[in-house]
Amino acid sequence: MIGGRKLPNSEKILSLYDPDVQVLKRGKSGAEVEFGNNLWLGETNEGLIIDYLLEKEKTSDPKQIKPSLDRLLKKQNLPLKNVWGDRGIYSKANDVLLEENGIRSGLCPREVGELRDRLENEPGMREGMKRRAGTEARVSIIIRDFMGKVPRAKGFRNREMMVGWAVLSHNLWVLARQPQAEVNLESAVET
Repeated sequence: MIGGRKLPNSEKILSLYDPDVQVLKRGKSGAEVEFGNNLWLGETNEGLIIDYLLEKEKTSDPKQIKPSLDRLLKKQNLPLKNVWGDRGIYSKANDVLLEENGIRSGLCPREVGELRDRLENEPGMREGMKRRAGTEARVSIIIRDFMGKVPRAKGFRNREMMVGWAVLSHNLWVLARQPQAEVNLESAVET
């Protein structure tokens, strides 16, 4: 606020060295807003990150599903069976889009009654919602553990590259922690 007048974010200088920083409304206690770029993550049940996007321009969360599906289904040709997400990405249009692609929607409905009904009557919904909650922690792990408590990359292009390296490092870390399959030496050796 300047002189008691609110200015739109587009007219504010948010960073002296980085014009691509956005205002991210979080609504957390002690931090109503944060400054940076929105990070989108998609992960498997095992914790491997299979989709990520650091947004240069902030878009609404429900609009992230379609581009993510394009990246996963068309570019990576992955066989998705389920998609889980919080209330922020839920929309009827996203449910329809997932159904059209033969993917079960585990998006958390915004209406409490509908959520309660799905949790009680839809097999696997409760477990999927519990699993989805871990993705919030995964964002924190990527940023704080793999990028450094305060990421040092200046400029969007450098931050985007840093996120890519952090995702790669994270996935190698997850794979290294997976139990290894025992190999039957008798069947592995050809005579």
